[in-house]
Amino acid sequence: MTIWRMHIRPDSHKNSNPTRICVENGYVGIGWRVDETPIDKDDYFKKGEEKYGDPSWRSASNLLINSMQVGDLVWLRDLDGTYFLGQITGDWKYIDDVQARDADLLNIRPAEIYKVGRTVPGKLKNSFIPSRVIQRVSNSTVAKFSRLIFNSLSGQSAFSVSMFDSHDILDLLDHVELEDLVGLYLQTKFGYVMTPSSRSRRNDTIAYEYELVSTANGERLYVQVKSENKKLDPEMYAHMDGNWVLYNPTGYKSKPVAKNVKLIENEELLKFMQTHKKMLPISITAWMDIVK
Repeated sequence: MTIWRMHIRPDSHKNSNPTRICVENGYVGIGWRVDETPIDKDDYFKKGEEKYGDPSWRSASNLLINSMQVGDLVWLRDLDGTYFLGQITGDWKYIDDVQARDADLLNIRPAEIYKVGRTVPGKLKNSFIPSRVIQRVSNSTVAKFSRLIFNSLSGQSAFSVSMFDSHDILDLLDHVELEDLVGLYLQTKFGYVMTPSSRSRRNDTIAYEYELVSTANGERLYVQVKSENKKLDPEMYAHMDGNWVLYNPTGYKSKPVAKNVKLIENEELLKFMQTHKKMLPISITAWMDIVK
């Protein structure tokens, strides 16, 4: 069974809500309308190649029509940030009515879809950052969460679910929660305080999340937190001015040689979370309660 995520944001009519249409009608889908209704998959690919023939069309069409299997789970996200989880229940269909054209949803797969809400794992949120229409979500924590949630919402034991372990918590947290966790850790353990105005998304602070100042000697520390699936390269920061602390739950490409760069390891944060749970934000402790 594969976990997928889809951007249901095609070239739809301005008054159409494609994700809601998918949920209400029980399917997931993409656009790329062809001039004549195809008689089967092969006919659609032939017509689509003639009309589009670009890599984006080939990738999305092949994944939806051929790669997705009955029983796979698919995540969708609405325009307001609400997440939905569906299970593929049938083979490809092509529909070409007014609603399908307005929503730009012509190539569809029947699915049993449930509303989840806005509280989902950080690694799942990250998977929606790339612009690809459809992609696999290859993260074991997201897979556990997806099976657990689908079982709960569907009222059936469709999937066996293994227990979460302590390390799963770091995949469940989103980027903001990881920033909060690292900031609290550094302030509590090493006597730093945050400069509130430094925590912004302005272009002039794009290299770091926030600035900390030592209460002992006034030393300034710049903190960078990454939550992508690729490892962080400490050498990128070795030649920057100031002292840096880096964190990425996925890990690092190398150990830093420069004295101005320090790394935070997962075990440090996991231990801190257990010993300082009462001071952590509710958004973090809620995930901790699920994992334990």
